[in-house]
Amino acid sequence: MSPNTILIAAIAIIVLLIAGFAGYWYLSGDMGLAGTPQTATTGTPSGIAPTTPLAPVEPAPAQEAPVPATSTIEYAPTVKATIAEPEKLPEQKEFRAFSYNPATGRTLTVSGTCADAYYAVLIFDAKTDYRKDPAAARANSAFACPSERAFKKELRMQDFNLPAGSYYFFTADQGKTGSWYNPR
Repeated sequence: MSPNTILIAAIAIIVLLIAGFAGYWYLSGDMGLAGTPQTATTGTPSGIAPTTPLAPVEPAPAQEAPVPATSTIEYAPTVKATIAEPEKLPEQKEFRAFSYNPATGRTLTVSGTCADAYYAVLIFDAKTDYRKDPAAARANSAFACPSERAFKKELRMQDFNLPAGSYYFFTADQGKTGSWYNPR
């Protein structure tokens, strides 16, 4: 081993030891926030009054958001309107929009019909044009199309880790391979 390798290894070990000792010292309760000693009875830093616990937040009620069974795109059922031909796709203003706040949560109920092996639900930020940037979807989930071709699905927005903001969503058909098509 070269002397440089030994020196680097020794420095790394010393850094790890110092970081480990500092973490133990902080977590052991010997020191509190910003190095102030903890009080023995409350566990809060000396001279700072404990705060009142926050009340639990009630989740927002589920919002029914049916998706039309037919698309506003004029096409024959055997033709697929895909992102490869954005001029054939509907504008985003034709889709359902919603606001989301992670502190209150939201559940959307999506319903409609599907024509392939799967139906996909895609969520985009309101400022994003999906036709120009289809990869910018904040959520893109595919679900098996039921044998009766009608679906109804509840989606908890918390599961998608969305930040607070305005969004729109749509459903689309999707085969066993390839991307989604025929958004509606």
